[in-house]
Amino acid sequence: MKLLSIAALTGVVVSSAQASLYDPAPVKLTDGFSVVPQLDAVTYYNDNIYSTETDEASSLIYIVTPSILFGVDDGINRYGGNYELISGSYSYDDADNYLDQKLSLFAHTEYTDKHRTDFGFKFSDLHEARGSNLTEGQPLEYPTPLEYNTYVADGYYQYGAQTAIINVGGGVQYYLKEYTNYTNDTKYDDLSSWTLKLDVDYQVGSVTYFTADLSRANEVYKYQEPGVASKDNTDGRITVGARWEGLGKTVGKAKVGYQLKTFQDSSRENFAGYIVDIGVAWSPLQHSVYEAHVSRAAEDSNTAGDYILASTGAFNWSHNWTEKLDSDVILVYTHEDYVGATRIDQTANVGLYINYEFTRWFKMRTGYEYTKKGSTAPNIRYDQNAINLGLTVAL
Repeated sequence: MKLLSIAALTGVVVSSAQASLYDPAPVKLTDGFSVVPQLDAVTYYNDNIYSTETDEASSLIYIVTPSILFGVDDGINRYGGNYELISGSYSYDDADNYLDQKLSLFAHTEYTDKHRTDFGFKFSDLHEARGSNLTEGQPLEYPTPLEYNTYVADGYYQYGAQTAIINVGGGVQYYLKEYTNYTNDTKYDDLSSWTLKLDVDYQVGSVTYFTADLSRANEVYKYQEPGVASKDNTDGRITVGARWEGLGKTVGKAKVGYQLKTFQDSSRENFAGYIVDIGVAWSPLQHSVYEAHVSRAAEDSNTAGDYILASTGAFNWSHNWTEKLDSDVILVYTHEDYVGATRIDQTANVGLYINYEFTRWFKMRTGYEYTKKGSTAPNIRYDQNAINLGLTVAL
């Protein structure tokens, strides 16, 4: 659901403004192995659940998410994972109900002070709310939401001591997305990709690093839709810039670079141009953080055109009013140019969230979210308001 994704856009460079009262206690099952169970329950009211320009449908949405975090941490090496089961129920039409799940596993190993590896695996069994992504502008094309699975496996190796002037790393990632219902239509968006990555950090100050990143992804769509040009492509990127921690009460990164996205089918337009990834968090006071993020890059399109040239600007203000009460204000603006189609989208998101932590194991939150999307294409424009009230319980 779009209304759940606003906050994720601004999680760039910093954590909360100060230590949280809410702090679940790990349950030790064996010596060194612990689990942290948690239950999250939220009630949403959304006045436009299908993201339509006219004939809006409103609904209460009840979302319950039990989860468990598990792992071993000896202070240097960390191994573990997280599992979530997400149940959503709609009062307007139970055909929109869903049951999602997410599983992630990780392993961080430091063999010496100069050699370290990270391995990860993620599996997600998810849905697309009707009116989003493939059903954008035609929410009732299918009687239930589209469902899909994603698999992500990655490995990364880094050489260099933490205090060294230069650290060099490299890794590989495999990504697979497969739709699991209405496959006669949705199979043409099944995607797999291999990505190779290299990066260098060069320390130029006590808290400042010069960075360089190089990546190349080979993206292959499993099925070729008759009469439609192949979307298979290679995506190469190189960025250079800096990152810093604690410089003038800020933490941040500033990277610019070049992207070359080349399609296998010559009838599709390639992208060759600059990309941007800049994020800064400023904490003038211990209990207040201001974050800003700007990005620009070419992305695959699942609907119209050859690709999307997306530019995003985001701002977030987090403030702790008391030890128990904190708030977040989030503003996001996205400009999407569908190259190869006569379509430009502009989306503005506003979010206000208030959290109250009663105890170490119990907190409540409420929020308001507004989305306004404009487009040069028909049936894409919409306005959406959503309010929520939720609670989280742990041990």
